[in-house]
Amino acid sequence: MTLFDHHHAGTQIACAPAPNFDLLVLESPVILRTADYHRLPREAALKAHSGALQQAWDKVQNACIQQDASLLGEAATLSAIASQALLPKPGV
Repeated sequence: MTLFDHHHAGTQIACAPAPNFDLLVLESPVILRTADYHRLPREAALKAHSGALQQAWDKVQNACIQQDASLLGEAATLSAIASQALLPKPGV
């Protein structure tokens, strides 16, 4: 598992090996192009949720260190909730 910086085309952190986990992918009928996402005014929303995003990031790092898939799931959930204002997910 790798955190990739798509702005500078580089690896930020690699988690090797990633903990074993099952992944469920849910598709949305809404399509958001990366270029459109980067045009959104994101700064205020990101700052408003910086605490939750930091907590999610801490959980990702601990998941890698401890090989704990449940921490990875918690991190994904925290991140999804924190980014709801920017990337709405139906039913969340």
